Amino acid sequence: MDQSFISAADLRLYREGGHWNFHYPQLQNSGGIGSSLLVGLYKLIIPTGAETINWHIRTLAMLGYLLSTDVLLRAFVAEPLGRIAGLLLVATSGFALIEPSSEILAGSLFTLFIVAASRRWPVAISSLLLAGFSLCKVEFLLAAPLLALLWWWRERKSMESGWRIPCLVGLWIGLFLAPGFAVHGSGVIAGTRGFDAFSVHYASLFLAHQYQPYPLDPWTSAILIMNQVFPGAKSVADVVNGHPRAYIDFLALSAIQSIINIAASLKLMLVPALVTVLNFRALGSLRFPVVIVAAAMVFTLVPGWLFAFIHIRYLAKFYPAIIGLSLAGMLTLQSRLLPATRAANLAAVIITLLWQAINLPTMASLSHQL
Repeated sequence: MDQSFISAADLRLYREGGHWNFHYPQLQNSGGIGSSLLVGLYKLIIPTGAETINWHIRTLAMLGYLLSTDVLLRAFVAEPLGRIAGLLLVATSGFALIEPSSEILAGSLFTLFIVAASRRWPVAISSLLLAGFSLCKVEFLLAAPLLALLWWWRERKSMESGWRIPCLVGLWIGLFLAPGFAVHGSGVIAGTRGFDAFSVHYASLFLAHQYQPYPLDPWTSAILIMNQVFPGAKSVADVVNGHPRAYIDFLALSAIQSIINIAASLKLMLVPALVTVLNFRALGSLRFPVVIVAAAMVFTLVPGWLFAFIHIRYLAKFYPAIIGLSLAGMLTLQSRLLPATRAANLAAVIITLLWQAINLPTMASLSHQL
């Protein structure tokens, strides 16, 4: 269902039946605005059909994901062998195949933004990448001001016109939202997907614990369970206000499932990632991109956790940055680490690479369910 944004994306302006038609994407719909605009532009330029458009976009997303990963590795990882390892880790992870492709497109924009801000690309380009990422999902928009602020804070002394950073980020976001406000009004941002997402994820987590028999499909059981556990609730706010204890139970079980999914996504690369973070003070120029990735993860995943547990696919947009910066951290800290820690880091890379290569067919077959 979330992949349907590919067929829905339509940036044509045409006249039909005496009326002008312009279909601009909404932020809370699948694909958001950022990914939908990229797909819409592609469809305007490249002729496609209903039978082939999905393969076009999945291929485009995969290429963008791997190319942006290569750009990041070249920017932060000095050793050629480290770059090869990073590219193989990202390629064998299977994340480039995940649906919806909006997650992969968002990941490419975020990866390029990290490089652009860290390597001081022109502010207009860097801010455009951040704006594009922030408009891929409504919760990403919440993170945009913080990321812009962190970026400005880093440049406030070295850049004479540092004020351009928040101004240009806000300008790009405003320009992309303006047509949506003209077409949909406040509906370009507002929506009711929060309660729908909560209902399905609550059913997914608690379906196995119900004594009353329900259909095993959470999509068909969600309404029945909501009516029984949260009678009269029409929004997540109604759930929180009317049934706080049940909502806390949801958050607790959702947190456990989220931690499991994060561990399943990173596998043993958690080891070099944690070593890098624990030696933050010794990272030098790597500290800024590490802070950006950490802040983006917190301010995009935590709001989602309030409505739904963190899926494996949610990590796809951060995976290239986590892998690239972990490898860069390993090399930067090489002389500081104990021999046992260096061996553990190397073993984690090799085992994860083999693990992912063996698991790649499974990831490909489950690409629309993760």
